[in-house]
Amino acid sequence: MNTSIREIEKAASITHQHIAAVINTFLDKSSPDNKPTNVKILDFGCGDGKLLAHILDSLPLLQPNVIFDVNGLDVIDAGQQDAGFIDETIKFLRVKHPHFE
Repeated sequence: MNTSIREIEKAASITHQHIAAVINTFLDKSSPDNKPTNVKILDFGCGDGKLLAHILDSLPLLQPNVIFDVNGLDVIDAGQQDAGFIDETIKFLRVKHPHFE
């Protein structure tokens, strides 16, 4: 067994899995002459960051020649989330992805 190959972790939801699959399929179907080498992704309304985590876990494995710039944005003053949820989201993401800001 080749231990250098990482398995893609299960997504937190089928929706997260589907979104990552759509992005991957789009990149796979890009013509070789027009295939992007840098992809920027914005998760507007990122909430707990689980979609961001799945994208960061899966797409670099599926598309190793692509550099992904993944960002999340959420509103903290709407009273919809508990106090400190952004800090908890960042902490959650940094466990596996220490470079995440």
